[in-house]
Amino acid sequence: MRHLRVFEALGRLQRFTLASAEQNMSQPAVTQAISKLEEHFCAALFERSPSGSHLTTAGEILTLRVMRLIEQLQVSLAELLAQNNRISVEQVEKKITSNHIRALAALASEASFNAAAAALDISASSLQRIVRELERILHKPICQRTVHGIVLTRFGMELARRMKLATLEIEGALEQIRSASGTISGEITIGIPHLANSTFLGMALSKLTQMHSKVQLVIIERPGEILLQELRFGKLDLVYGVVRHLKVGDDVVEEPLFQDPYCIVVRSDHPLTKKKKISNEDMLPYQWISPRKDTARRLIYDQIFEGVSGKPRIAVVTSSLNVHLALLQTSDFVGLMKREEIRAHERLGTLTPLKLDNLDLFGVVGITTRANWHPTQAQALLLDIMREQAATFVQQMMPEP
Repeated sequence: MRHLRVFEALGRLQRFTLASAEQNMSQPAVTQAISKLEEHFCAALFERSPSGSHLTTAGEILTLRVMRLIEQLQVSLAELLAQNNRISVEQVEKKITSNHIRALAALASEASFNAAAAALDISASSLQRIVRELERILHKPICQRTVHGIVLTRFGMELARRMKLATLEIEGALEQIRSASGTISGEITIGIPHLANSTFLGMALSKLTQMHSKVQLVIIERPGEILLQELRFGKLDLVYGVVRHLKVGDDVVEEPLFQDPYCIVVRSDHPLTKKKKISNEDMLPYQWISPRKDTARRLIYDQIFEGVSGKPRIAVVTSSLNVHLALLQTSDFVGLMKREEIRAHERLGTLTPLKLDNLDLFGVVGITTRANWHPTQAQALLLDIMREQAATFVQQMMPEP
């Protein structure tokens, strides 16, 4: 953090003498700090000339990211410490070190205080000293003792989350500087909920890796609520799946991509396939497979049988796509699926969508990201691919005449 502040000052003032005076450091110390940063980012950050020190392309990239980091830290501290008039947010921000940020991150992600110390490769007493030092700077407790041991307070957890998001700017800078050399690279972590539209995502990821083979893609499958939490904590870059129409704050943004039609699905030789016209009542004798009650798909199941005397029995409750497909292909189960999810099985002749006159339901599929997120070149390119692909994908997934 100290090196980054020195870098920001030199980029703004363009002279080592002025930067060293502002940061209260000797000129050799400023030079050493910049050298360490250039070594870390594997790029020259300044061009030295008689007129001063001017930012290189890599330096300009890092400057924007460091300014975002500092701004996010200051905004977060201002919001979290709003009730304490004794504290100067700018002064507090300048006292926060990398050790403080690493300690908070470890405490937020590990199961216990001792586990956090082990993850940092320091003793528990050393971690405790760092915590106490940060608490003195903030004039506020960040840890508390409970029956489960020492854990972060609500304030400490929120501070850890915001600091984690701020420091992601430096990871983004590293990837952008590498990509600026001509080869787009970096890692993109994507969260997908159970029963997500894997075909669309697979097509987009395939296109990206064909264009830029150095990009690494990490796909994490979780329940939707956990994905949203991990996105907010910076563990995910984006979430792909059904748009949830969130109304829980302005820290995440949803971008719809396309409407994906639902259909009622059975095996190809199911008794219901023999009927020319199917009503809701015809499906009552058969057992269903469905996700749990608080999912969008379960709500649509309820909507289908609204006004019908009785509902089919839901015999299996699961969010596993594999279990859905296995049961539907090997039994008389009935399920509510997305057209995209059964397309390959429909072509193979193992599953069949039923034609129900009053079923005209769609799920909105899209991308969820953090508000004020500044993607790297690789992340921005993936978003562009997904947006361009969305329009043609809808036509591909429409029922065949």
